Amino acid sequence: MSLFRGARSKKIMQKGLTMVEIMVTLLLTTIIMGILYVVLTSTFKISGQVQTQLAIDEEIMKLNSGLGYIISRNWTAIDFDESDLNTISLKSRFPNIGDETVATVTYLNGELLFLYNNSSNEQVSSVIAADLEDFEFEFPPDSSHIYYDATFTVSGITKPSNGAVKIY
Repeated sequence: MSLFRGARSKKIMQKGLTMVEIMVTLLLTTIIMGILYVVLTSTFKISGQVQTQLAIDEEIMKLNSGLGYIISRNWTAIDFDESDLNTISLKSRFPNIGDETVATVTYLNGELLFLYNNSSNEQVSSVIAADLEDFEFEFPPDSSHIYYDATFTVSGITKPSNGAVKIY
C-alpha cells in the first residue's frame, strides 16, 4: 500500500478539507490580511502627508506669483509703516491724472489680502494666499525689493517660506 492512500479506500474518502487544512488556510489568510493592512495604512498615511505638502507648496506659489504680479504693476510708490509689518500700501499717480489710486496688501485672519477700489469706487478684496499662520513684510530703505517671511500651516504641518519681490 502506498502512504498517500492510507487505510481508506477511494470509495470511503469524503470530499472537503480536514480540520488541520482549514486551520492552516485561516492562519495564512490572517497573515496575508495583516500584511496588507500594515502596507495600506502606511501608504494612506504617506499619501495624506504628500497631499498636505502639495497644498502648502501651492499656497507658496500663489503667494510668490500673486505678490510679484501685484507689486510689479503700475504702482509709482510704496508706503511701508515700520510699526505695521503686515501691511504695505501701493500708490499710483500719473502726471496727467490728479487723483491718486491706493491699494493695500495686508495680512488678516490667516490670509494675505489685496484690497483695492474698483471702477464703481467700491472696496474689493482678493485673497493672494491662504492658510498663513504668520506673515511679515520687510522693506529696507535702500533696496529695490520688498522682502517677506511667511509661515504656512495646513492640517498640522507647518512650513516657513520667505522671498522677495522686485519693485520696478
